[in-house]
Amino acid sequence: MRFVTTMMGLVFVIVFSILATPAHAELVLYWEFDETSGATAANTGTQSGNDGALINGATWNTDTPGLAHSTGSVHLAYSASAGQYVNFGDTQLLANDAASTPNSLTISVWFKAITGGNPNDKRLLSPQSVTGSSYNNYRSGMVATSTNIYSWDGSAGGLSLTAPISLDAWQHLAITSTGSLAYMYLNGQLVDAKNFHNFDFTGVNLLLGKSQYGATFHGRVDDMAIWNTNLSPGAIAQLAAGVAPTAITEGAPELPAYSQIVNVDINVDASPLPSYTGKGVIPAAGTVWNEPVAVGGAFDVFDAVDDGGAATGIAVHASGWTAAAAYAGNPLQSDHLYGGDTTTNAWQIDGLEIGRTYDLFFYGETVGGAGTVNVTSGATPTSADLLLFGDLLLEEDQPSDWVEGVSYAKLTVTPTDSTISGNFLAPTGVTMAFSGVQIAMVVPEPATLTHIFFGLLGVLAYAWRKRK
Repeated sequence: MRFVTTMMGLVFVIVFSILATPAHAELVLYWEFDETSGATAANTGTQSGNDGALINGATWNTDTPGLAHSTGSVHLAYSASAGQYVNFGDTQLLANDAASTPNSLTISVWFKAITGGNPNDKRLLSPQSVTGSSYNNYRSGMVATSTNIYSWDGSAGGLSLTAPISLDAWQHLAITSTGSLAYMYLNGQLVDAKNFHNFDFTGVNLLLGKSQYGATFHGRVDDMAIWNTNLSPGAIAQLAAGVAPTAITEGAPELPAYSQIVNVDINVDASPLPSYTGKGVIPAAGTVWNEPVAVGGAFDVFDAVDDGGAATGIAVHASGWTAAAAYAGNPLQSDHLYGGDTTTNAWQIDGLEIGRTYDLFFYGETVGGAGTVNVTSGATPTSADLLLFGDLLLEEDQPSDWVEGVSYAKLTVTPTDSTISGNFLAPTGVTMAFSGVQIAMVVPEPATLTHIFFGLLGVLAYAWRKRK
């Protein structure tokens, strides 16, 4: 009987450890703009203070994006000299890649740019010195024009994220920053990514709708929220779907459990790989990587090992690329094969279990546009994600977190054959790079685990009866 009780306890521990609930990101600043009177927009985030002061007659409005939790918005009217805006004071927001104190953040806002006003400068967010006497041109901000929304990184070079917008329509905008990279989402879709090194609002007033040139945003704003971490694409999708900022759930990372992981990092010149400390889709300090030496436009990995160094019988191949390129120092996922719209850019994986589910994470980048990764034979794909890199240079600036649809494309597949294959598809004029792949076998869903649990109970009950 003691044996049966012990085994049942172990089963419960295993099952409920796997089904642990995700963590919540901290919402530090949140302005709902649901007030109907007065000249103050309350901040209900975890950071105290920073209520917004409505300036120059900014007003409340009942027009909303149709969110179930929203009853109003703030209306800002353009004026060349005394436009309406909101002053939130010094929020101390910071996202940079300082080695001693790296920081990250996410800004989410619903906005409606209305026809009229200044066509070239409808400032959404902008910093102003606390004294109010000057503006800092080299701090980050967000601007809406008649056709685009863009954000810059606060450097003299003025790196910017850009996306097309529609006038007179509510849209959701989100900017996430890891401190070294920033990503722009419009209506839940990733639209741009850049090497941002400084998203700094410290020591200055954060203004909604105010420009250092005197012009203001012309339109309405609702539900602006800021987190002190970079939210995942899944969390951004929740916000764009109308989920309240206080209700989104965030895991780290938002991935299923894996029972086997094979990591491949192309190594063109066979130089030593730096110590792996958990960067990537599946963080694990001490992870073992397979490092094939690429020759010409191809490489082969036979009997790849898993992340613990054990043989798996899995093989990975690439062929039909133009050539291989190496970078000094050989950081993780930097050396790569490259090709364009006139090359096949093929990949092939052998030895996966038929009928099992795998997540395939293809790392790379594009120049001149976006491309896709597909499956052509041997498996049933259940998802395919767009590769969108723009000016993202992974070989020069390794991110602390790689993001789906930016630094890798994720395919979820169920093999129907022992060999599966596909291609990187590059539009005309676009060059694509393939720098590595992670192959992860997915652990069965909780429903399957429940069946296993009750199956084990049945076996244990039978064993107990036999012992009697």
